[in-house]
Amino acid sequence: FDTLDHALTNQHHSKLDEASRLFARAQANPESTPSVPYASDARSTMSVNAILRPSGTARRREVHEHEEVRSPTQREHKSASTGNCQEVVLPLRTYTSTSALAVERRVTELKRVIAHREAEPLTPLKADAWEHLLRSTGLLQKYPSLPHSLRHGFDAGIPYVSHTYTPRNAPMPGPLADAFATVVATEFERGRYIGPFSASELQSVIGPFQSSPVSIQPKPNKPGKFRLVQNFSHPHVPSRATPSIHSINSYLDSDLFPCTWGTFNTICTIIHSLPSGSQAAVRDVAEAYRTIPLAASQWPGTVVRLDSDTFAIDSSNPFGLSPAGGLFGQVADAGKDLFLAHGIGPVSKWVDDHIFFRIPREHIEDYNTTRREWASVINENGGVQQEGGRLWYRGLSLPDGRVQHFDEDMSFPLRDLFDAHSCSIADAPFSYSMADINRVSATLGYPWQLSKDIPFCSDPVFIGFTWDLSTLTVALTTDKQKRYYQSILDWEAKATHNQEDVQKLYGKLLHAALIQPAGRAYLTGLERMLGVFHHSPFLPRTQPKGTAEDLRWWKRELACPTFSRLIPGPCAVTDCDAFSDASSGFGIGITIGNQWRAWHLLPGWNTDQRDIGWAESVGFLFLVLTLIPTCTRGGTYQVYGDNQGVVEGWRSGRSRNGPTNNIFKLVHTACVAVGIHVIARYVPSKSNPADAPSRGVYSAKELLLRPIVIPPELHHLIVDFDDNFASASRGKHSAQPDGSENHSYRDSTSGSYESVPTAAPDFNILASPDRPLCPAEERIRKWIPAGAPAPSSIVSLDQRDTTLRQSEIERNKDVAIAAYAVNTLKLYGTGILIFEAFCDRSGISRTQRTPATSTIMITFVACIAGSYSGSAIRNYFFGIRAWHLVHGLPWTMNEDEITVVLRGAERLAPLSSKRKKRQPYTVEYMVKLVPLMNRQNPLDAAVLACLLTIFWSGSRVGEFTIPNLKAFKPATHIQPGHVHPDRDRQGNKVTTFFIPWTKCVAEGETVSWARQEGILDPEAALLNHMHVNEPPNDGPLFAYRDKTSHRGLTKRCFIKRLHEIAKSAGLEPLQGHGIRIGSTLEYLMRGLPFDAVKLIGRWASQAFELYLRKHAQVLAPYLQAKPELHTAFIRQTMPAVR
Repeated sequence: FDTLDHALTNQHHSKLDEASRLFARAQANPESTPSVPYASDARSTMSVNAILRPSGTARRREVHEHEEVRSPTQREHKSASTGNCQEVVLPLRTYTSTSALAVERRVTELKRVIAHREAEPLTPLKADAWEHLLRSTGLLQKYPSLPHSLRHGFDAGIPYVSHTYTPRNAPMPGPLADAFATVVATEFERGRYIGPFSASELQSVIGPFQSSPVSIQPKPNKPGKFRLVQNFSHPHVPSRATPSIHSINSYLDSDLFPCTWGTFNTICTIIHSLPSGSQAAVRDVAEAYRTIPLAASQWPGTVVRLDSDTFAIDSSNPFGLSPAGGLFGQVADAGKDLFLAHGIGPVSKWVDDHIFFRIPREHIEDYNTTRREWASVINENGGVQQEGGRLWYRGLSLPDGRVQHFDEDMSFPLRDLFDAHSCSIADAPFSYSMADINRVSATLGYPWQLSKDIPFCSDPVFIGFTWDLSTLTVALTTDKQKRYYQSILDWEAKATHNQEDVQKLYGKLLHAALIQPAGRAYLTGLERMLGVFHHSPFLPRTQPKGTAEDLRWWKRELACPTFSRLIPGPCAVTDCDAFSDASSGFGIGITIGNQWRAWHLLPGWNTDQRDIGWAESVGFLFLVLTLIPTCTRGGTYQVYGDNQGVVEGWRSGRSRNGPTNNIFKLVHTACVAVGIHVIARYVPSKSNPADAPSRGVYSAKELLLRPIVIPPELHHLIVDFDDNFASASRGKHSAQPDGSENHSYRDSTSGSYESVPTAAPDFNILASPDRPLCPAEERIRKWIPAGAPAPSSIVSLDQRDTTLRQSEIERNKDVAIAAYAVNTLKLYGTGILIFEAFCDRSGISRTQRTPATSTIMITFVACIAGSYSGSAIRNYFFGIRAWHLVHGLPWTMNEDEITVVLRGAERLAPLSSKRKKRQPYTVEYMVKLVPLMNRQNPLDAAVLACLLTIFWSGSRVGEFTIPNLKAFKPATHIQPGHVHPDRDRQGNKVTTFFIPWTKCVAEGETVSWARQEGILDPEAALLNHMHVNEPPNDGPLFAYRDKTSHRGLTKRCFIKRLHEIAKSAGLEPLQGHGIRIGSTLEYLMRGLPFDAVKLIGRWASQAFELYLRKHAQVLAPYLQAKPELHTAFIRQTMPAVR
């Protein structure tokens, strides 16, 4: 603490003589100080309007036995301040003598200093002027206590402190300690701190006191400037050692100190009412909070701890005190009203920032007419309203459901203050000038921070936005746009975050959401995270699921050149007579006028947190999608629903229910794309015409609304009411996944219903008992082709005498189906669906289509060629073949003709169906990823070990992860017990992994890796994972700790985390299959023969050649004119795999 002592000494030395003389006068003439009570053990300092919580009942002078004050030491204090802001009193001498007389003299001096400050509170605000102007304008009745508070200090509600409690300050290393010393020295110099005192001296003068931990924080956008903040919320909860000690803020209620706020809504209302050509200026009150003096009764709760046994009384309104904003806000409200009373306005404010609007003089009369009309509406609505700590005035209810918010009652008209003698040419057209503002503020002692002034203009910056009065647009300032983007990058660089981290980022993005309302739906992850800290605000936590994706959306938005919107104002609303409803037992219905449409909900829709509210939100989405083609850009449209949660949720732009919120995101996206606004209104169920179709009660087909394109993420949950098995996705489509890599990431799913691309807009499947609704992978079995044996107890096969029971036939089917992987069955089911749709549309009867002939199959392939990739059509073809084989139908094809037509389909494949080449995970790529992983974080430890294991063993991602959280099967998935160390005959160490089941070998396969040098060593990563996570022996190998249990590493979670890290490293996220491709490339680059690489990666064919990259580097050694290399190449071949 020598730094602080040194700073105080230097800054006060020059004023020592003057201060000593002042203090001498105070001592010599005690009558000059008004006889007022001072803070001591003889007077209770309890606020009359505070609620006293039990913080101890004994009014002792002794230091509390559990609090952190050391025994007082005899030392010379550097300064003590008193008087007003022009006079500083220094130092009170600490006597080395311990005589009772010396101690008494010291305490007496301290009491005189404090009594002097109590009688003359420190503030630049002129109490007499405030009282005079409030009285003369009729505002004194509105602010009756303000003059008294300016003269005697404000009561913040701090109750009597019965026990002294002085916790330590936050650590202040290096530059922060210097900044702290500078700030404290400034506070003493300006007279706002009284002291320093030892604990015993201070307690003997003002009685028991409580300090709050101090921290030093940089001022926003002010490099090198710092603000001292006291944590008046400490302790967050009483400790066991001091159960009777509560934080200062826990006694206070900021709602008891309400004031007006110039909110976004308020400023929008003001600007929309301004006549053309209006301007605005912005001014900032200098040290706003610190202009407010506190009453002496509050000082025992605002003591600042400077050192181990050095304290000061903070006599001004401090940062961190719960009502601090309201204390200044009430003064600012009175100041704003006084400006309005002088005809200056409209005026609004946000804390210490004031925005002054001025209008052309020729519009004053018309504008005052509008103000009188508003005043009448405000009066009819009950005058001032209070919501928490905010005061506001209710205006008109607008057609779009919004309400006008004002921050004044419109009781004063605007005046023409033009003065030809003192007005500049630029100010002449307007109602007032900056000089008029200065006259009022100078009278009041209102101190402006002149360096922050924004002169009158048409595009002022206020509350972080640039308001363009000429174009009626509002934009996030460029500086904030960049800083908010950087804040997301900083967040992504950390795996865990404390409460303050969340609050800061959430506050920034919530501010930005005023410009991009759709952003509210992308803040729910941070909102959920805010609710998990409870009483542990400093405990780092991981972000909720989905937050990373939401932040990526924000980054895309903030990366746009401009971040702006039209200033919202009154607008015309088109009532579309449009309704939506949902029934949990059937589906969804919508009506527009007398037209209707309906959809069926599929089994499993109400899992994974989806509920009736989700279904209602889907109805809302479908209603909006149906309306969009009839809407006009810029229009506002009203629809109706009978679910309060959905209606209210949409009004706030988001839902707390995750699946419902995802639907809202789709609505936002659809509306933004066409530039419309949709508002939802509640209607009782009995008055909702969409109730009938949602329950399967339909009107005439002639009134049927056109079908819509169902979003892909809903394909497995909902189908059109008359199109149970047809895709809602029309037109040209890309290929379906080949089954080896499923990139539809889900941690948990109950079924795998998928929508199927179709070749033409009107492909429909007619329902029948032979084609029941079922998941795609079950279609090959449950859809019965014509010609297949009919269900019976005994059947005859091929007209022979041999008979089989139906159960035996079903067993045959089960065995045949077991030959295919689940993903293959899904793909084949898609082919069957498209084939059936093709036959229905082509008029091919059931008995004609199966058994299929070469002609039918060639026609089918030709019909869908050009709509899908060649590989997709080939898979669909073989799906129909498998369908025949499973059901015992003959399959006779002209192979030559089929080969030619499939090759033709491949060449006709649309460009949209061709995938971008999967890029490999290279060693260079992973070297940039791995340092950003926190090896002590359970998830990162598992992801790192899994990544390196997959890479160095040449494995598939699905072999070391699980599909979803409920899908783990010991007979299928690798467990810790399947890992073993091994050696070859030369003693080379390897680690082997037995995978119980793979897509190619049902009996399982063994893979291995060897230790590697550097940060990509899989052995070190695996050992770290086993140490950090201790996965259970009967669980997944890469299970990681999640609170009190373990969580299996799903494929989705694994890929998602790698993508997050890649983006934070400035790299392009790669697909999961790129790990295996990268492994193949790395081993080839190391010079391993192709057959050896095929063996490592268990490539059963030459398929791996499709993924080869860097051909020149791989083949370079074998292209040289060196026979010895060729010989080595030939010699290093290995036997073919399986």
